[in-house]
Amino acid sequence: MSLITGSSGRLLRISYWTASSTWTKQPDVGSVLVKVIGGGGGGVNTARTAGTSSSFGSHCTGGGGGISGASPGAGGSASGGDINLTGESGFQGVGGQSIRAEGYLGKYGFGGCSNATGNDGGGAGGYSEKFIQASALGATETVTVGSAGSGGVGGAVYAGGAGIVIIYEYSK
Repeated sequence: MSLITGSSGRLLRISYWTASSTWTKQPDVGSVLVKVIGGGGGGVNTARTAGTSSSFGSHCTGGGGGISGASPGAGGSASGGDINLTGESGFQGVGGQSIRAEGYLGKYGFGGCSNATGNDGGGAGGYSEKFIQASALGATETVTVGSAGSGGVGGAVYAGGAGIVIIYEYSK
């Protein structure tokens, strides 16, 4: 038995989902390890949107990052997993500089930023990870990939990063 995943089988496949779809359980699958990251929220104070949640069926969810307003956007929540991590909160733009809230795995789920003073960054998407035995899975599971929040108007404004779902399939 692997100490990392709890799987006694060998790794069969790794799939990266960047668009929502349906995952189908193959006959050789004994268990899966699922990682989900919600979409990052958009930066700046006007015309921006929050990131949306990523999920694997009803098993685990990484919430979308929040938008900035009177303060930087909150990081997305996470639930259902064996590991649940709230996304990093956005940062306040000061002196023409703004740092983006980093997402887990780098380019996925980061919060948007702005280089304008007084405009705040969006929060990063939440991260959830869950090990699931095949017997707890349906024949199919809905894979929902969170969208990135859009950046606001004015200055050099950045949208958040899109979410992702990663599925590691292990043999029986």
